[in-house]
Amino acid sequence: MAGRNILITGGFGFIGTHLVEALIGCNDIHIHIVDNLSTSPVDHEAFLEKLGKPENLTYDICSVEEYCAHHAKFPNAASEIYHLASVVGPVGVLRHGGDIAKSIVDDTFRIASLAENSGARLVDVSTSEVYGGGRNGYCSEKDVKIIPPKNSIRLEYAVGKLAAEVALINKSSVSPLESVIVRPFNIAGPRQSPA
Repeated sequence: MAGRNILITGGFGFIGTHLVEALIGCNDIHIHIVDNLSTSPVDHEAFLEKLGKPENLTYDICSVEEYCAHHAKFPNAASEIYHLASVVGPVGVLRHGGDIAKSIVDDTFRIASLAENSGARLVDVSTSEVYGGGRNGYCSEKDVKIIPPKNSIRLEYAVGKLAAEVALINKSSVSPLESVIVRPFNIAGPRQSPA
């Protein structure tokens, strides 16, 4: 087995495919992708073909829930986990109203437990949506997070991501789990979903 065993949830998604491309050429690694393809902007087989079908890349087409149900008790399942899987985009978010926050929090807990049981470091990809509107286009991590009075499906997404962040930070403070949270802002580029 390779020195770095990397698990990427949402690895066939917009950001995930770029992360896979950045890591695949590294020495002494194995990448395993978990993706249910629900928001993937690419044909995963064509993407793997483009990469040259590398031997150090494997994948499961399934949900985070399904994957964790089968692998949660495996020690050393991964040394690094990048959790990118989530409902995304206006169309994706609208389709899942009422289930978004629970799905985000549940999947983050599942991945955090897998990371803790494996001794893996976890990078959780959240969203800039947790800031709400920001102030004059600038947001600081120290800004107070304000939940607007008008309810919306987009708000459910932001609140779900924020709840997952808070829980992950708290879990990391009382357990050996090592985690980092990333909040991307307005990412655009090749393979971005048109919706």
